[in-house]
This record gives sequence, C-alpha cells and structure tokens, in this order.
Amino acid sequence: MEESVELYYGGKVLTEAVASSLVAKLQGIIANSPTSCSDWIPSQDLSNETCLAYAYTDIGYIYRQRSAVDYATVKDYYDRALAVVPNFCLAESYLVELFIKEGVKSKADIDAQFEAACSACGNAHLDMEILRNEYDKREWAFPANSACKRQASTTPSPSLKEYGSAIPDSATRSSDWKSASTLSSLLSVYLLSFVGRNTIVVP
Repeated sequence: MEESVELYYGGKVLTEAVASSLVAKLQGIIANSPTSCSDWIPSQDLSNETCLAYAYTDIGYIYRQRSAVDYATVKDYYDRALAVVPNFCLAESYLVELFIKEGVKSKADIDAQFEAACSACGNAHLDMEILRNEYDKREWAFPANSACKRQASTTPSPSLKEYGSAIPDSATRSSDWKSASTLSSLLSVYLLSFVGRNTIVVP
C-alpha cells in the first residue's frame, strides 16, 4: 500500500501495466484474507468478509480506471463484494457511478441503484453526498421521496469543508472540493478515512 498509494489519487486513467500490478497486489490481499487487512482495518471491524469486500471493490475501481474499461468485469467485482457483504455501501454507491460512466442505463435504473446505495449507506454518508453531486452536475431530478435527495440548501457541506484538505484528490476527483463528483474507494483512501467513513456526517 505504501508503494502504490500515490497511484490511487486523482481518479486518473491507469495504464494496463499499472492496473495489472495493482490488481495482482489486491489478489494477494484476497488470497491472504483476513490477515492481509489486519494492519488497516480496525480489529473490531476486521473479518474475512469485510476484507474481501474492500478488495473486490477496489479491483472493480481499478478496472473502471483502465484506459479501455471492461464494464462487465467492473460490475462483476462489485457484485462479488455484495455477495460477501450484502448492502455494502461502497459497492452499492460505486455501482451508481459505474452506471453513469457507462452511459447505457436508463435514468430509472440509475435512480433504483441510487436508492439501493441510499439504503446501504444512509443519507449522512459521504458517498451519498458524492452521488448527489453527480446528480446535481447533470441537473437530474432525485428519485421521488428519496431519503437521500438533496435538500433545499446549496451551501457546501460543512463536513466536506472540514475534511477537504485531508481527503486526497481521488476523494473528490477535482482540484476544487466544492465540485466533488466521485469518491475513490481505494485502500489508500481507507487508510485516511476508514474511521471518518463511520463518523463524517453530511447534514
């Protein structure tokens, strides 16, 4: 992780060589789970299922950032994460981003996945704020009666203000945190924000 942490930042497109190297490392995490996660997942949260879910989600992200995206493979890894940890927030929210990036799903399908992510993450979770930003950027209406829809205020979230300088560019995929669009779920971000993912709230 120390060797590869910088490669996760910025939402950059990964070369095939870099992507393959990162996937190989994550496969090593999977092969040695859960011990391989014991130095970055707190002991009270560590389990084989949790370790695998994070690793599968990260592999999905890496495939999503390859120069030639294999969308079916990306979804397969997110589905693997959800198979071991049903309603896993990161995978559910990343599926929304995947559907948006792929550009072939109907708005109704994207809304349905938005609601699945809302149910898994909760309204106050940082990943839902990022998905709201994706909707705002496209001027999309939120799913009717959604518990996670944008409220009337357009003031940037205090939580994002507070943590904007601590979260790497991959967390906002923008040089301006106010226009944050998506969040990298990768292990480097977990190191910085694992506890924050349980405590950062977005009013």
